Amino acid sequence: MNFLKVVGTILVAVGVVAIVSEAFSFSLLIYYGTPIGALLGIVAIILGAILIGPETYIRYTDRFTEAVGIGSTWLTTIMVLVVCLNVVLRYVFGAGLLALQDASWYIFGILYLVGAAYTLKHDRHVRVDIIYTNLSPKAKVWVNLLGGIFFLIPFCVLGIWISLDFVSVSWNVRETTPDPGGLPARYLIKFMIPLGFTLILIQGLAEILKAYQQMRGKLPLPDGEGGLG
Repeated sequence: MNFLKVVGTILVAVGVVAIVSEAFSFSLLIYYGTPIGALLGIVAIILGAILIGPETYIRYTDRFTEAVGIGSTWLTTIMVLVVCLNVVLRYVFGAGLLALQDASWYIFGILYLVGAAYTLKHDRHVRVDIIYTNLSPKAKVWVNLLGGIFFLIPFCVLGIWISLDFVSVSWNVRETTPDPGGLPARYLIKFMIPLGFTLILIQGLAEILKAYQQMRGKLPLPDGEGGLG
């Protein structure tokens, strides 16, 4: 790994930590009353991806996202068991537990947010298929590239920006459930919101670089054809 790749890797790591720290009301980089540090973190991630280089960034990001996605699938099994247990307790024994109900939507929220980047990697998010499906492979590459730059990345930035104050307030008051018998530490679940958007941002950059590599002929087109070059 050359010097630029090392610097790029450090920038990506610092960027992620900067975003995470803002959610817990601690600014790693800079703070002027708004989450400027998180925006600088996003810039650091993007700059780091550029310095690492398309091939290396795609390879390592795909591996990371795959590991996180596969790991999160175990939450589905846990959620099913929790829901089944709650149903049995409620309708068989007449003793449903609010903590189990909270646990089911806690787990679902984590699964949904953490697994979104994995879904993006495998191109399983909803598209306007009546348009995209009928495009040529070259046109699909342009849609993926421009859509990622002008829609996906800004959407992630907006999601991180909006959610930080929401999570920070919850963290500062150590928010818990308002219902007796529910699960505490609701702020930790809310933290999954900016974390999920950060994971999508990281994988979204990889998808943009994939489209760029397809345009250069370094990767096959979406339908398996050669590159544009």
